[in-house]
Order: sequence, then C-alpha cells, then structure tokens
Amino acid sequence: MHLPTTGSEAVTSQRRPSSRSRVGAARRPSRVVGAAGAVLVLASGVLVGAAGTTGLTAAPGALVGEQAAPALEAAAPPAEGADVDVADLAATGPAPDPSPRAGTDYLSRSAERGMLTPADQPGSEETTAGVAAPADLPLTASGEILAEGDVAQVDAPYEDGVLTPGTVDLDGLVPDASGSLESETSPEASPVQREELVAAVAAAQAQVAAVRDVLLDPARAASVDAEIAAAQALLVRWPTPAPIEAVTFHAPGASFAEPVAESLGTPSLLEIVPPSSVAAARTESLRAAADALPVIETVDGVTRIDGVVVVNKTFPLGPDYNPGLAPELVAAFDTMVAGAQADGIALWIGSGFRSYADQTVIYDDYVARHGTERADTFSARPGHSEHQSGLAINVNQVHRGFSGTAAAAWVAEHAHEYGFVVRYPEGKEGVTGYGHESWHLRYLGVELATQLHTEDRTLEEYLGVTSHY
Repeated sequence: MHLPTTGSEAVTSQRRPSSRSRVGAARRPSRVVGAAGAVLVLASGVLVGAAGTTGLTAAPGALVGEQAAPALEAAAPPAEGADVDVADLAATGPAPDPSPRAGTDYLSRSAERGMLTPADQPGSEETTAGVAAPADLPLTASGEILAEGDVAQVDAPYEDGVLTPGTVDLDGLVPDASGSLESETSPEASPVQREELVAAVAAAQAQVAAVRDVLLDPARAASVDAEIAAAQALLVRWPTPAPIEAVTFHAPGASFAEPVAESLGTPSLLEIVPPSSVAAARTESLRAAADALPVIETVDGVTRIDGVVVVNKTFPLGPDYNPGLAPELVAAFDTMVAGAQADGIALWIGSGFRSYADQTVIYDDYVARHGTERADTFSARPGHSEHQSGLAINVNQVHRGFSGTAAAAWVAEHAHEYGFVVRYPEGKEGVTGYGHESWHLRYLGVELATQLHTEDRTLEEYLGVTSHY
C-alpha cells in the first residue's frame, strides 16, 4: 500500500495489531515516508534510516507523527544529491521536550500494558544508537535497505489463498475513522466459520472413507483428500477462541464492579485468522468435492447408491431378500411389449425373479462344468445376481444366439424409452464384470435409462463404483 507524500509532510503507515496481523508485531516492518520519498523502516523498536543508521527508539508499530519529527533530522539525513529540506521536517512539530521522558511516554505506557518486552524499552542495549538493521528487512545487494518503491510487496502474504506465517497483507487496507488500517475487501472469519470448516472436514473424511475402496476412479478420492488437506492446513494456524477468565476489579470511585471477562492468553506467532471470504471459499470447495462422491446406503441388506438399487460383484443382497418381480417393472415391460409388437417384434420374459437359493443352484452348476474363473464371467455368485433384486429380466432366448436377432436390435435401440437398459453392453466387460448379454435388461425408469443410453454409460460408470469380488 502506498501513501502519498507532499512537501514536508511525514506520513506513517501503521496497522493496529489484530488477530490477522499479530504474527510477530515486533518483527513486522512499518514504513515511514518523509519528504521527497525518503523511507524509514520501523522494526523491533528501532527507527532505521535509509543508510541503516538509528536515531530514535519507538515501540513496534508506533505512530511517528509530529512530535517525533525533530528526531527524523538526526535519524534520516538526506542522501547525497537529494533535494530535502531538513528544516521543513523539523518545522512540522513543536520543539522537542528536553526532559528525559521526551518521546518515551508511548513506550512507558506500552510497557505498562505489557506490549513491550524488556529489550524493547528505552535504555535497553538492544535499542541504543548504532544497532544494525534487522536481518529480515529487505536489502539490496550492497546491504542497503530497499525503499518502498523498490519492491512491490516485501512479503508474499498469501499462498494458495492463505496467509503465510510471519507476513502482513498491507494491500487492500485503508484507514478507518480512528486511523487504524482495516481490510476493505473481507473482514476476519468468525469463530462460527471455523466451526463450520471443522465440521466440513469431519464430514468429508467420513464420506471418503465410506467409498474409497469401491470407487471406479480412485482420483475422485484423491481430490477430496487434497481438499481436506488444504482445509486442515488453514485450520492448523487458525487459532481457536482464546480462553476467557473472569477478572474482578474495582472501578475508580466505586466500591465494587461486576467481573469483567478478559482474555489473558498470548497468541502464537503462527496463529492467523483468515479473511472471511477465504474461509467461506475453502468450506464451500470442500463440501462440493465431498458431495460429488457417491452416497452409499445399505438398509435391510439392500444397497442404494445415490438412491439407485445396485446389485453387482461388489454389492450383494442378503440371502433372505425375496421381493419378487417389481410391479413397476412388470407394467413397463407390458408397455414395451406393445410398442415392439407395433414394429413387428415379439418380446417375452425368458427369466425373471430368482431367489438366493435359485442362484446358488445355477452358479454351482456352472462352476462344476466350467470352473470358478470361467463361471464368474457370465454367472453371478449367490447374492450378487440382479435377478434377486426383482428389477432385472432376461428377454426371449437366454443365449448368445439372441444377439444377432431383430428383437435384440430393437431392444438395444428402444428399451430406454420404457425405462430399461441393456445391463451388460459389449465392450464394458472390465467395468460391469460380465461379458456382453443382449438379453439381460435392468429397469431404472425412463429418465435414468435414457441418460445412460444417450451417454453410452453403464450403471457402474454413472455411479462411479466398481464391480468385482
């Protein structure tokens, strides 16, 4: 932030320590701009001239105004060739008070309030004239302190939208009515926002843990993990509300006063409260990433993913689940039969509902004839058959010969119009876990069936889950 200077005015840029900028007030540079743009740096209680000389001690972040102007003459002699009238600087304020306390009232009061460490107080060896500039100030190659115009910003306060330790964001700050610098873009985040982010992290961790092992694309879990890590990085430096103690005191002239709640804790130098906008964006981004994961619920042995009943190699049904053929499937199939007949195609149900026991007999027979590995490519193990859900049927002939028929072509083209999809399409064996079955239809309803048909996706691809034992 740049403050204009004209004539002999001495202008200071000061920010009142707050929870956003309390990261090492004693080491944070404050700039004092004098006539002709002369730059003084106030750090660690030392007013440092352009050449690194010291002429005035002050509290970190102290306001150097008119009463300190006479000391500027000694503290910051004009550079060679500079057009600076030191007398103009001295004329901006009254003559200095020769008393020992001149210029130290602020320091005394600050020390009494606990704002200064002993090393910062007048008379300390660390604040006597001749102390070199602090090592963390911006210097040129020759060791001179950089002027404000030489650097766009001393520190890089934000890293991925988060304030980094030990930095202060001076951009976007304007003096308020009291002269303090406040953000004109976003205030500090509130404790409620911190609680919301903590809750969002916990919820996201639970969501990703529930689906990590069944996600078709592991990158989806990785993206949520990254969001969680970013939120935790923000929270680890975001201080929790300071402990509050009740302190009883007596007001002047009164015999008793009500206890006053006062924070007695000292914040860590690494504690930073982010801007409200940053906290809100981080919470929203985390929630959005977590909400993109599938929601898996298993009730009474039936698994629903995003509300859709799923039965495959990953998600089985219990042995006691026997709903029979779903009425909505039967109604939709009757309508499809009529539509096929209008086009000269005959359709019928070759195989409908199967119980857990029925599937056991069928699967065991295939294993006996072909072995487990081969049988698993075309027959479901007990509990893993869609037929047990009551939402799947086989139409016409249940064998490879059906694939080349006119009926198979009509089903592939029109089944979605009635709420059905060919559940195991050709070329998707690695996703569904089964070879192509042109006769196996799954009822999903017209809307979802049409979406899958249009996008050429399987149910696993749509829901983002696996199908494997």
